[in-house]
Amino acid sequence: MILFNRLDRLRLIALLLWALPIAALLPLGAFWLWQTGMLYGWLAAMVACSAAGYGLQHWLLRKDRRLLADAATAPDSHWPPKADAAWEIIERLAGDVKPEDWPLNDGSRLWTLGQNTLDAVARYYHPAEARPLLELTVPHTLLIIERASHDMRAT
Repeated sequence: MILFNRLDRLRLIALLLWALPIAALLPLGAFWLWQTGMLYGWLAAMVACSAAGYGLQHWLLRKDRRLLADAATAPDSHWPPKADAAWEIIERLAGDVKPEDWPLNDGSRLWTLGQNTLDAVARYYHPAEARPLLELTVPHTLLIIERASHDMRAT
């Protein structure tokens, strides 16, 4: 109902006039198919196409889930030994995160998640600092983002 409140009467009439011929095609087309004796053939073709589309969508979803499961990120072999402990902190943080709490369409929430992640890593490398995130330099932060982006493109 909110949509109709935002439209004035003339726009609503224009929308109805546009939709009327399209809506009339369904019953008139079905009537014509029934008259010519092709209704059951058309229904069978519609069911077959729908089943094929559903099956293809189901297969693609399973394939995407398999690819996502295979794309698990592992620590880089070129990292120094101290980075493995930082990686464990990130793994623990990722295990505690619930995806429903961090919707992809909310940029501010994702920014907070990224900041929390950087803060956890900075706290590991600079435990004596009151604000360890400030110890990360801009070039170092950009390098982290670039490497993460490179890894994401590679998977």
